[in-house]
Amino acid sequence: MKLAGAAIAALVAAGAALILTLAFTSGTDAPSATTRATPAAAAEPTFTPVPATWMEELRSAPGGRALLLACLDDNRDGRLNSGDAGVPGDVDAELTAAACVETERRADYYVEPTQTAEDCAANARQLLIVAVASAGSDLWQAREGESLGLLRIVNEVDRRAVAQGYDTRVTIAMSAIFGAVLPQTNMERWMAGDVRGRLEVAPCLRVVLLGHSHGGVTVTSAAAMLEGEFAERIYVVAVDRSAALYDRAVEDFPRSAAVLNVYQLNEGWHGEPIDAANVMNVERSQDRAPIAPSDGGGPPAVVTHKTLDDSPDVQRLVPDAVMGWLAR
Repeated sequence: MKLAGAAIAALVAAGAALILTLAFTSGTDAPSATTRATPAAAAEPTFTPVPATWMEELRSAPGGRALLLACLDDNRDGRLNSGDAGVPGDVDAELTAAACVETERRADYYVEPTQTAEDCAANARQLLIVAVASAGSDLWQAREGESLGLLRIVNEVDRRAVAQGYDTRVTIAMSAIFGAVLPQTNMERWMAGDVRGRLEVAPCLRVVLLGHSHGGVTVTSAAAMLEGEFAERIYVVAVDRSAALYDRAVEDFPRSAAVLNVYQLNEGWHGEPIDAANVMNVERSQDRAPIAPSDGGGPPAVVTHKTLDDSPDVQRLVPDAVMGWLAR
C-alpha cells in the first residue's frame, strides 16, 4: 500500500524507541513514565509539504474514498442515525439545515476498504491506521488546516508495517462532523462505531488511533468507548492533545489501552502529562519544526502546538512506538 541523518539522530531515535518498547512490553500495570527531550543534535527539519488534499500525500491504495458525513442522511430527516445506511449505531447526530453542501470541496472522513475474517484467514497480520486532524482541517482543503505532519507519520507506520507483512488500511478524519450539532462529540461516536465494526468483522485486526490537538481528544475518547472489548487490539497516540474550545467538558480517557502521549510546553495552548499506568508521557518541548503554514510558514523554530506533529523527532518516535506495540 502507500510514500515514504546522521549517526547521532539515529541513536536518539533508537533510544526513544527502546524507552517506548520497554514501557509497553511489561503490560499496563507498570507505572507511567515521562521522558523529556534533550538538546542532543537531530536532523534539521524541512518545510512541511502542503498538498492540495490530504489524500494526495498518502501512499497509494485502491478503493479509498473521501466522505462528507452529513450527506449520509439518506432519509433526509436532519439526523445521522441508524435510520441511515452505513451510520454506526452509536451515532444520533442532529444536523444543521445546510450540512450537506459543497460536496466537491469539503470532506471530513476518508476510508479504505474494511478487512474481513476472510482477509484474516489469508493473512493474520491486519492493521488499520487512523489519523485525526486538529480543528479547522478539511480533507479537500489541506492548505486551510494543520496537522499535516500526521501524514508523514501515517506513511512511515504504513511503510514499516507492510515491510513486516501487514495488510494495512488507512482512515483519516477531521476532529468534527461538518454541519453536526456537537460536532466533536459526534465524531468521537462515529469513530468508535466505525472502528468497532471493523474490529468485530476482522478478529485479527489491530488498530492504531493517532490524533493531534482536538484529534487527540477524538482518539482518546473513541478508545475509551472501545477498550472494554478491544483494549489489547488498539494503540492510542495523542500529539499535543487539547480539549480547549471543545464542544463539551471532556472527562473520558482510556484506562487500560496503551496510550503514547506526546506534548510540548512552549506556549499557553499545549498538551499535558497524564498520570495513569497505561500512559507513556513524552515531552518534546525542545524539538524544532518549520513554522506552520497558517502562520505564514518559515524556517525551523522551536515547536508550538501547531507544529509538534511536524517535528522530525516525533515523526520517528511515533512509528518506533507503534512498531514496538505490534511486535508484542
